[in-house]
Amino acid sequence: MHHDLKCVTKHFQPLVDGVQKAEVRRFDRPYEVGHTVTLHEGDLSLEGFRYTGRKITAQISFISDFGCQPGYVELSYSKMGMLDVLNGGEK
Repeated sequence: MHHDLKCVTKHFQPLVDGVQKAEVRRFDRPYEVGHTVTLHEGDLSLEGFRYTGRKITAQISFISDFGCQPGYVELSYSKMGMLDVLNGGEK
């Protein structure tokens, strides 16, 4: 299964750079190990979420709720960038 998710730049860039390998998300979807996610970069504004056009795909490698508030999980990612970071068709 595949999930398309919003991701603010503050958290998107560390994932792209490889210094962040996981993130906490609301457990509002049937996430499972092996599923893929595409993170769509954007920023919050008064008009709502504004996409930058950059995105990156990864595979969920581990899911934990340890230390998370109820209704949230930490998703660990592997194969980050398996479809590369896309920005207008450029890497």
